[in-house]
Amino acid sequence: MRARHFITSLVLAAACTAALAQDKVVYHVNDAQGQALATLRNIRNHLDTDPTAKITLVTHAQGVDFLMEGAKDRNGGAYAAT
Repeated sequence: MRARHFITSLVLAAACTAALAQDKVVYHVNDAQGQALATLRNIRNHLDTDPTAKITLVTHAQGVDFLMEGAKDRNGGAYAAT
């Protein structure tokens, strides 16, 4: 009987640990022309693989340019379409 309780508790503990495990990722962009498009694709791929991932995007300097309304990449495409 004790063995059954022990095994049950191990299974429950493993299930709880798996449920608590979640990706937490920070992506960093400091140059919109060189990094933004690739970063957005990486974020999309990451979310396709793990939709529950907690993703934070940090931008500064010229990295904020792609967040502005109407911003375009070096090929003239809108970042909003990405």
